Amino acid sequence: MAVCTAVLLLALAVSGWAVAAPWLSAAVLTVALLGVNTMAAVFLPVAADVADDGQRGRVAGSVSFFNRLGGLAGPLVLSLLVTSVPDVLTAVALLALLCGSVAAYTSRRQRMLRKAGAEVG
Repeated sequence: MAVCTAVLLLALAVSGWAVAAPWLSAAVLTVALLGVNTMAAVFLPVAADVADDGQRGRVAGSVSFFNRLGGLAGPLVLSLLVTSVPDVLTAVALLALLCGSVAAYTSRRQRMLRKAGAEVG
């Protein structure tokens, strides 16, 4: 999902359609942000599942806090860093790739931990 979102946004930014059809950019960006927020919401149960029993509440709370902080501060920081529609699309594409990379790493690590736990038990 992250890679598809990033490719779509980068293609829109590079093609020139982002400037030619602002309504299209707004629609695609809205869908992309919904996708990025959906991916971020997936991190909470994954983090709770991966964490040790004694740290589960603290880990889930930390993930929830940073998810909310990013949702509140992210658009403000993004508006300060970029000046054009293609730059916004590129920045959100990079965010989607970052979220996808973290999800892939977390998933891989979780599978390795479960496999190691199954071999020991």
